[in-house]
Amino acid sequence: IATTAVESEPSVGKRQLKVPLPAAGALDERRAYEVTAASPTRVIVVSGLAGSGKTTLLTSIYERLSAGPLGDLYFSGGRSPHAFEEWCHDGRLLSNRDTPDTARTPHTSPGGSRFLHLRLATSDHPGSLGAGMGAWVHRDFLFTDLQGEVFERISDGSDAATRMTVFRRADHFVQLLDGEHLQDPARRHGTVADAKNILRSCLDGEALTRRTVVHVVATKWDLVRSGQNEASVAEFFNASAESIVG
Repeated sequence: IATTAVESEPSVGKRQLKVPLPAAGALDERRAYEVTAASPTRVIVVSGLAGSGKTTLLTSIYERLSAGPLGDLYFSGGRSPHAFEEWCHDGRLLSNRDTPDTARTPHTSPGGSRFLHLRLATSDHPGSLGAGMGAWVHRDFLFTDLQGEVFERISDGSDAATRMTVFRRADHFVQLLDGEHLQDPARRHGTVADAKNILRSCLDGEALTRRTVVHVVATKWDLVRSGQNEASVAEFFNASAESIVG
């Protein structure tokens, strides 16, 4: 994105003032590399089939940090605020929607990746920020924002995982389980099987390294909590998470 400021009545000999502004949408691989080259960066792959809540999870983190600190972490900027705001819009009152929603992730070419960037800050002296003391320590995070169809292909075979070169750079691999499916006895086992297939393909294709930390996260827990069997769903999820990472 670039803006140009021009005098209303330019005179001869005066130059136009051009102020280039960096793009603020989702990052492609080149711009993501600029982030990792500039400072130590945590790369987090968020994995899940279509509709499992990947984008909703990321926008929820963004909105939570925008409202105030999350633990000892403070929002300190990022290179993709327009992407976050665009995907948050349909879930806000200003969208005038009857029901909140989250925009779908745009299509990426096979093997291509999109990233969302957050810079967070903490203090090297916890508890001293209110008094204006302590130094800020900044941390950069890159989250993948990939279509669910990418993970469907990975679930079908390790070749698709091998093409995702960003996985080898991942510090964390977050496998989502759709909470709405977990509370449905007819769908819960298939949801867990899909997650296992994704991880198996990544391991068979050597797409993940030994340093990558794998997390299993249940989404849409508000739907589980509003149901009648939260305790049994939680028990099933805990057992499933252990079997997935085991």
